[in-house]
Amino acid sequence: MKNLKFILLALVHLVFLANSAQAHYDPNVGRWLSRDPIMEEGGVNLYGFVRNDGVSKWDLYGLTAWTDYKIVAKSYIDGVGTVGFIRSNAAWFPLELLAANVRLRAFAAFVGTLDAFNEFPTDDSMDHKYRLFGEIKTKFCCDGDNIMNKDWITDKDGGVEAAEIGISGDAEFFPTINEVGNKFEIEWFLYGKPHPAAELGMQAVQIRTSTKIWQKAKMTFSCQSGEIQKTENFFKGSRYPTREYWINSTSENQKAKGPLSSLWSESPTMPGFVAE
Repeated sequence: MKNLKFILLALVHLVFLANSAQAHYDPNVGRWLSRDPIMEEGGVNLYGFVRNDGVSKWDLYGLTAWTDYKIVAKSYIDGVGTVGFIRSNAAWFPLELLAANVRLRAFAAFVGTLDAFNEFPTDDSMDHKYRLFGEIKTKFCCDGDNIMNKDWITDKDGGVEAAEIGISGDAEFFPTINEVGNKFEIEWFLYGKPHPAAELGMQAVQIRTSTKIWQKAKMTFSCQSGEIQKTENFFKGSRYPTREYWINSTSENQKAKGPLSSLWSESPTMPGFVAE
């Protein structure tokens, strides 16, 4: 009878053990029953699990911990800001140049009352408070100093320019990920232009060919002693509007906009795009 009772207790205990490919996890004591097979390479705690972050990290095979990364990039107009002066070569005569800048100030006064020119995003959500939106979702994990990557999901949006009449902007998003040696490089090129109906107002101020706002960025992900390291290589874009990016809902970098008149200044190396 004692032997039967012992067997039954052992079976009950096994039922409540969570199995993985490498070991058993006992929720009663809150740890693995065997040590980490990669020993100290996974950290000094040989009975740890995904570095005590089971919410955002994954260890499907009991050997490595996958960490979710969500990168969100936005370009938005947080108020008209400094108006500046148009110095376009398209304004051939001094009087026309003067008239263009008078029209620019009237334009700034008008659009300053619109929601599309008063976007103040407080987080990385797709809340349409932006002119451009790009999102990357992926996973990384470390095996010592080696880094691995899987999954790659992207999204984009052009924001709402005039909700009352259903006018939205245009957005194009080109993200890439490349394995270079013992690291991964993530780059993105996000750009867009106003809806044709909205562009008419810009052209009425002064004829322009620089209709596209843009941003480019590059980041490097690597591993050091089992920890993921990230480095920003560059984050550049059009002089107007403000641009910002987040990683896992934390703002990493924000570049304030230049004068409104920058929208009439074309990039010398990127025809059709606003100057940097």
